[in-house]
Amino acid sequence: MKVAGAFAAGGGSVRSVAAACTVGITPNPSSVMPRMPLEEFVETASLLDSLRRGVREMKKRKPSDPLSWFFQAAIHGVQLDPTDLGYKYYKAALDQDPGVAQVDQKYWNQCPHFGQHSADFLPWHRAYTFHFEQILREHTGDSNFSLPYWNYGPRTNRKFPKAFGVQHLDGNPGNDADENINPLFMKERDFYLTYYEHPLIPNMPLLELSDAVVDNTSALATDIFFGTTEDTGIGGGIADNNPGTRGLLESRPHDNIHRVVGGIIPGAAVGHDQNGHEIEVDALGAMAQPPTAGFDPIFPVHHTNIDWIWTQWSVMPGKKWGTLPDASWFMERPWFFFDAKGNCINEPRKSYFDHRALGVKFKYEDLSSMPLPLPSFPAALVVADSGTASRIKSTQAVATLDSRIEAGSAQNTTIVFPSRTLDALRLASFDRSQKRLLLRISITGLNRLPIVGFDVHLTRAAPSGELKRTDPSFLGSVHLFVHAHHDDEVFQDFTIQDPTVVDSASPAVTFVPVALTQSIGTGRPNLQGSPLRITSISVLTQDQSDDKVRNIRPNMSRMEQVILIAGALREPSIKMVLKKYDEQAATRANASLVISGRKGRPLNADDAGSIARMVQ
Repeated sequence: MKVAGAFAAGGGSVRSVAAACTVGITPNPSSVMPRMPLEEFVETASLLDSLRRGVREMKKRKPSDPLSWFFQAAIHGVQLDPTDLGYKYYKAALDQDPGVAQVDQKYWNQCPHFGQHSADFLPWHRAYTFHFEQILREHTGDSNFSLPYWNYGPRTNRKFPKAFGVQHLDGNPGNDADENINPLFMKERDFYLTYYEHPLIPNMPLLELSDAVVDNTSALATDIFFGTTEDTGIGGGIADNNPGTRGLLESRPHDNIHRVVGGIIPGAAVGHDQNGHEIEVDALGAMAQPPTAGFDPIFPVHHTNIDWIWTQWSVMPGKKWGTLPDASWFMERPWFFFDAKGNCINEPRKSYFDHRALGVKFKYEDLSSMPLPLPSFPAALVVADSGTASRIKSTQAVATLDSRIEAGSAQNTTIVFPSRTLDALRLASFDRSQKRLLLRISITGLNRLPIVGFDVHLTRAAPSGELKRTDPSFLGSVHLFVHAHHDDEVFQDFTIQDPTVVDSASPAVTFVPVALTQSIGTGRPNLQGSPLRITSISVLTQDQSDDKVRNIRPNMSRMEQVILIAGALREPSIKMVLKKYDEQAATRANASLVISGRKGRPLNADDAGSIARMVQ
C-alpha cells in the first residue's frame, strides 16, 4: 500500500511542514461510511482487517513522520521527562529515529489535560479523532473507512473488546511472527480486564466494566455545554484556574474508562528502596495517564464514543450553550494537526463544534434533528486575535479540615467538620451573592491507586444511610485520569451547590468507594485496592463573576498576554501554555524557569513585558 503525500513511509522531514499550515479543513466525502458501534464493526471481517492494516502501517513509519503512530499519539501526549516511567515511549522512538529530537514541540502534548481550560476537552478530541481518522483511512487503503466507537454503555458490551485484547491472531501464544501479532493489542493494560491469553488462567478476562464506570447520566441530563462552573456543563468551562476541573462528560465516563483500561501493571517499572537498591515497582498502564494514553490502539475508539455521546446530547431538545466564552475564544487557533497528506492544519476552535460540517456521521444518529448551532459572530471579532483578556476566577481558602486522611476502598469514610473549621467559616466575611463555595481535596499517590473510584458527598451531618449520585449531597467523583508524577500532590475542586450545608451544626464530607470493574458472570464488584491518600480538605470562596486579568494593555504582544495570564493563574504547566505561542523551542525552557521563580504571586504587566523580551 502506498500512502500519498509529502511523507512516504520512512521518509520526509518534519521541518519541511513546520513553516506554514494549510488553510481550511477537508471534510469527509459523503461516500465515507458512518461510524458504527464496535460490536457491529468487528462482525465484518474486512472492516477489522482494514483497521488492523491501517494501524500496522502507521506503526511502520518513522516516528518523526507526522503520519506515524508515534507522532499521532504524541500529539495527544508524550512523556519527555527521563525520570518518568512513561519516557520509554519517547526513548524507543528516539533510538529508532534521531529525527524525533528535531520535531517542533508545539505539535506534541496538545491535549487539554495539562492545565488548559476544561472547555477545550470535547472540541479538541473531536478535532484529534477527525484528523487521525483521515490519516488512518489513508493507511487502510479503504477510501470509505471510518473508525468504530466502543459502545460500552449497554451491559452486553462491558467486556473489553476481544479484537483489541488478543495478542496472537492465530490463537497460538508460541507464534510470535510479526504478522501474527495483533497491532491492536498492547501489553500496558490492566491484566484481569483486558487480557484474553494466559497459559495458566482459562477464560480470560476475569473482569468487566461496572455500571458506575460507564455512567453518563449527568452528562446527558445537563442542559448546558459551558457551565457557570466547570463541573456543571457537559463541556466544562473557560474560567478555571484549576487544572483538575472537568466538564461532566470528561469526568464520567471518560476519565474512568482511561483509568480502568490502563490499570496498574505489577512490577512493570524499576524503583529504588530506602537503601538505593533497585526493586520492581508497580506502574500505571498507558491509558491511565495523559502523556501515554494515545499510544494504546483502544484510545481512538474510546474517544469516538465520547464524540458519539456529545453528538447525542447536541440533538436533544432544550440544550443550550450556557455561559458562552468571548467570540475571540472560538476564533483562536491554538491547535496543530495534520491531514492525510502530511499538511499541517491550524484552524479555529469553532471549526470543530459541528460534526456534520466535518462530514462525520454515526450509524444511529438522528439525522432529522439538527445539532445545537453556534451563534453567529460579528465580523469584527473574527479578525480579533489579540487584546482580549482571558477570564479567570480568583479563589481564596477560608477554612481547612483534617489532613493526612486515608479513605479505604471497602467502606465509606466520613470526615465531620471540626469545630475550628466551623469557627473559621463563621468568621469568614464574604458576600454569598458575589462568591460561591468550593470544596478542595488534595490527594497524593494517584499513580498507585488501583482501579477503584471515589464519589464525594457533602451532607449536613454524618450520613446514616446509603449515598447515591442522584442525591443532592453528591459533589462529583475523584478524577483518576491525571498525570501524577511519582508521589506528586494533585488537587480537585468541587462546587458546593447548596452553600447552606456548611452552616449546619456538623457538616460532613464522605468518600464513597465505587467499583469500576466487576467479576464476569457473578457481577461481584471489585473493591480491592489501596486507600485514597488525602493530604488536605479545604473550603474556598470563588468569585461568582468573571474577573478579567488585570493590567493587560492594548499594545501588548500576544506573548506578553499569555505570560501575564499564565502567571495570574499560577499555571502549573506554564510550558504547555507557552509552547503554543512561542515558536523558538530553545527559549521556552527559559521562560518556564523565569516564571517558576515568580510562582508565589501573580505576575504584573511589567513582569510580562520583561519576560517576553527575554524569550523572544
